[in-house]
Amino acid sequence: MLDGYLSPIQTENISQTESTQDLLLDWLLAFYEESNQFEIPILQQKFIDGKYKTLEEKKFAFQTYDRTHWFEGAFRQLSRLSNKDKFEMIRLYSKVLFPTLYINDVEEGEKLYGTPKALSLSIIRQESTFNPKARSPADAFGLMQLTPETAKTTAKNFSIPYSHFLELYTPELNIQLGTALLGDLLNKHEGNLIQVAAAYNAGPEALEKWMRIDIVTGK
Repeated sequence: MLDGYLSPIQTENISQTESTQDLLLDWLLAFYEESNQFEIPILQQKFIDGKYKTLEEKKFAFQTYDRTHWFEGAFRQLSRLSNKDKFEMIRLYSKVLFPTLYINDVEEGEKLYGTPKALSLSIIRQESTFNPKARSPADAFGLMQLTPETAKTTAKNFSIPYSHFLELYTPELNIQLGTALLGDLLNKHEGNLIQVAAAYNAGPEALEKWMRIDIVTGK
């Protein structure tokens, strides 16, 4: 039934070797790829993601993750592989598993606030899997998963224009606020990355509480 509806769509972007092995997904990619609107193809990817069983099928999947920037799918597939196959996938698809999207904004944060770009990219990878529309159950928004309260305080401290939480979905602003916050934490914790990551993720108050705990008694 799908063949009759979808076969008229043709594009040079979808070659035989680039096929996702799913007709509907190929058609959606062909239709949306030029406009960078990947929400609908990603929905189809999520639907069929569990169908990739063999290593070769998973390689097709990784190519599609790269094209749609749905890196969460790549991380999920990697977790299902044996250690041997994980190393092979990392070798073949390192840019999918360790993306460098928004690198210009990240490098600007490094220049302005002294935040190493590797740290910023790692935080984005862990916090949002490079999804600029990510929103957590704790109401943290965007690439670097900032709460409105944290964004407001950081914006005030660094004179960054910011007025509404929906602006946190804007990659450039989100990264500027996030790298400013990370740079501040790096200074406060003298470059201790474990403390910086903990304070960034859970908040300074939680880190202070954890650091008061006696590692022997647990109190």
